Amino acid sequence: MNRPLPAAAQASVSISRLSELTGVNPVTLRAWERRYGLLRPQRTDKGHRLYSEEDVQRVHHILDWLHKGVAISRVRPLLAGDAGAQVDADWQALLAPAITALTHMDPRRLEQHFNRVAAEYPLEQVVTCWITPLMTHARLHMPAEPGAAGMLHGFLRARLGIRQWQAARRGGRAARVLVMPWGSDDDLEALMQTAILLENGIPALSLPALPEGEQVRLLAAQASVRALLLVLSPGLTRTALRRRLGAAPRHLRVPLYVCGDAVPLLAPLPEGVQAVSGDYGETARALQGLLPAATAHGEGNR
Repeated sequence: MNRPLPAAAQASVSISRLSELTGVNPVTLRAWERRYGLLRPQRTDKGHRLYSEEDVQRVHHILDWLHKGVAISRVRPLLAGDAGAQVDADWQALLAPAITALTHMDPRRLEQHFNRVAAEYPLEQVVTCWITPLMTHARLHMPAEPGAAGMLHGFLRARLGIRQWQAARRGGRAARVLVMPWGSDDDLEALMQTAILLENGIPALSLPALPEGEQVRLLAAQASVRALLLVLSPGLTRTALRRRLGAAPRHLRVPLYVCGDAVPLLAPLPEGVQAVSGDYGETARALQGLLPAATAHGEGNR
């Protein structure tokens, strides 16, 4: 049933526009509406959802609660001002069945639980509160079961890779941020950072490794590249960074950024290299303010 709105709050925001304004993908917005009753959009004659400015603010309030650790199933009474609602989220309850799936080497169940969490929460929170703790658990508590950690890494690479290529097709010819790991053979952190950039509306593409010195300059010279972002692994030294990059950062066509746990320990950075601090989401939001204006491939040469 359509909800009446005062003239000043008439619904005019499409679900795709609401997604752009809030960073929450349409699949998750629909799940919040259908499963939890958190949103009640109006409908056009053809059945398309339309949202008001009040809805935009409501989504931001939902995100505020989620960032405080509240489970999505507990947000509705908080939005209604029910002070008696339980605020602490039980992410352990969401992690437990995934850990069981890992223990039993059951990829089907792991996928089921991932799909549920990914449908109900923004990707940034899925990465922070579900994927990262799951990876930590596999590393610290399942050392005698290397197959479980391998299954988890393979599964996450596949799922994040699918998201990346779907976004690449939608992004058309927009110049992209190239995200590359360095200091580790594991590209999973770069894949997660790429996914969060895409979730924040920044066209991005993950590459498996950082090229050698001169190859970095040639890569940055391509018209399809907007910036380079290196995800640095802990333990990387300042000497190793300077030796690997050489003089390339001073001669790149596009900015070169670095992020990751190693960044605070590497100051001062080589000339031409800019640090972006924070977690995946903070890095994405910082880049939104730092990146040069985006263009389609080849526009800069016309």
